[in-house]
Amino acid sequence: MKILSLHLTRLHNEEHFQLMIEVKGLIIASAQPVTDALSPVYTLFSTQVDREDQALEQLRKSIYTEAIVQADEQRDGITRSILHIARAYEKSITPSEVDAARHVLTYLDHYGDFTRKSYNEETAIIHNLVSDLTTYCAADLVAIHLGKWVNDLHNVNTQFENLMNTRYDEAAGRDHDDLQELRKAVDESYEQMVSLINAAVIVHGEADFAGFIYQLNERIHYYKTTLARRQSNKHPNDGEAEL
Repeated sequence: MKILSLHLTRLHNEEHFQLMIEVKGLIIASAQPVTDALSPVYTLFSTQVDREDQALEQLRKSIYTEAIVQADEQRDGITRSILHIARAYEKSITPSEVDAARHVLTYLDHYGDFTRKSYNEETAIIHNLVSDLTTYCAADLVAIHLGKWVNDLHNVNTQFENLMNTRYDEAAGRDHDDLQELRKAVDESYEQMVSLINAAVIVHGEADFAGFIYQLNERIHYYKTTLARRQSNKHPNDGEAEL
């Protein structure tokens, strides 16, 4: 058992920071064998992540513009409309419409109120929700007249993601050298910690480290999936990207 690899440089700034905050949280919550193994590097890593947060705050001011806020509000509104329509049809006097509504609501309930999630999380959840609805509820969407609404949600979510990506790209090309340098420093400390944990497993066995590694790998898998989907969207005919 070992910690999975991840191309940290391919993460957007917000994604990178979110992952590092999650890593800090896992370390803080870990048992002593993990904290002891990471003690040579953790203090520096924690300080670097705090500095990354400060630098990112300046970048956030230029990224989270009114256009992005409006796009987010639009997809939230469409999501709420889909939910309201499905609930209304659940009370229909036509049995087939009731069945269709309940099937759609099964998926909506599964994802919960994701409109309160972070931008990145909400974008990913909407992508999965739309995929589920169009794959497993195609006939239901027709029955209760939700096809256009779901298509609109997909389009707005894609526009939102493209807008975010464009703003990230533009910002990365401007005056954010400090943030990029901080990311490099954080990455170096992170990779050192990964090496320390993997080495500790070899020396002491995996029993004391399995929980930490499992939880971190779950998060790494999420971001690997995000990167793979992003690469696929850019090059739909190139096959799966190597991560």
